[in-house]
Amino acid sequence: MNTKNELLQEIEQLEKELQTVGDRNEHMRISNLINEKREELSKLSLEQAHEERVTTAVGQFDQLLASLNLGGMSLREVIGGESEYQLVSIELKKVFATQADNFSQQINDLQTKHADQERASLDREEQLQRQNENLQSTVRKLQVETEENGRLLSQERLERAHAEQARDNAVKQLDEHKAEIDRLKSHIDDLRKEIAVGASAAIKVVDTEEEEREKKALAEKIRRERTVYNRDWVDPIRKDRYKAYLAVSGEEITYPWTEQSKYFVIPESEVPQFRQQYASEQQSVEPVHGVDKEPVQGSDITGGQFQKLPAPEVAAISTTRQQLDQGTPRDTGAVGSDEETPVTRREFEELKGRVEALELGKGAVA
Repeated sequence: MNTKNELLQEIEQLEKELQTVGDRNEHMRISNLINEKREELSKLSLEQAHEERVTTAVGQFDQLLASLNLGGMSLREVIGGESEYQLVSIELKKVFATQADNFSQQINDLQTKHADQERASLDREEQLQRQNENLQSTVRKLQVETEENGRLLSQERLERAHAEQARDNAVKQLDEHKAEIDRLKSHIDDLRKEIAVGASAAIKVVDTEEEEREKKALAEKIRRERTVYNRDWVDPIRKDRYKAYLAVSGEEITYPWTEQSKYFVIPESEVPQFRQQYASEQQSVEPVHGVDKEPVQGSDITGGQFQKLPAPEVAAISTTRQQLDQGTPRDTGAVGSDEETPVTRREFEELKGRVEALELGKGAVA
């Protein structure tokens, strides 16, 4: 069994090692060993203190018996002899030593209990300190995450502002393009009439009231077929596409937000009335045909030929197309030739095809 001094030396050596250890597991092992040595030292100290208390108490009791005065006589004289005195003294010492041992053991128990409570208090304090360190670490992590989330939120807001600015610019450009398309449509219509009139005296374009009604009916048909309800964003965050339901059939469709001007939105409550009205109008609207072309009175069609029609210059029509792309009116004087030559059926059909091609180009731009 180790003595008290040996235990103190071992604890001191282990504490020195503990200061130089870097490995966590080794640090924990040495800490546990130091705690074991301290407990052993505490028990040894209690045992030594217990023996010292009992020995001191018995020695004091022996002195008390020797100095006891009973009516002017010592205890030895009262008992009547040395041998009898020693016998009585030994028995009294045994009884006193037993009592002293019991009292000393109670003191040890109280000291041990107090030491256990103090050690438990230290352990609790260490545990609370570790918990506090863990909480502080968690708080620091949350602060870092909060700062990162704030940075991401600011970045997202900036990107959203840029996206909204790009959207506004796109809407502005779309309006400008629509205005340009309307101008080109008007210009194409003028060119179509100009070509139809200037290419051949045998063709005359007439916009009748019936033709205007048919155009309006076609526009109304397109508008009705693009009427939707329950329009909403496909992605409420990105806001780049709409989803809606066609009022005619209830079919779900999606389209970019840049095409929202092409669709007409009505409340869902008006859908039944809309479908009933659309069905009745659909039965009464006649198909829309192309532009009427009527031969000029006085022209003579014989033998599959038009007599004395001026031949159109292909280069002049090509130039007109180039000028149309540039958005500038062409020189109408370059359309035809002053020389009159007979035109065959095939040549007339080619001219007719060019005119219709220009009309289709107008529809594509629209």
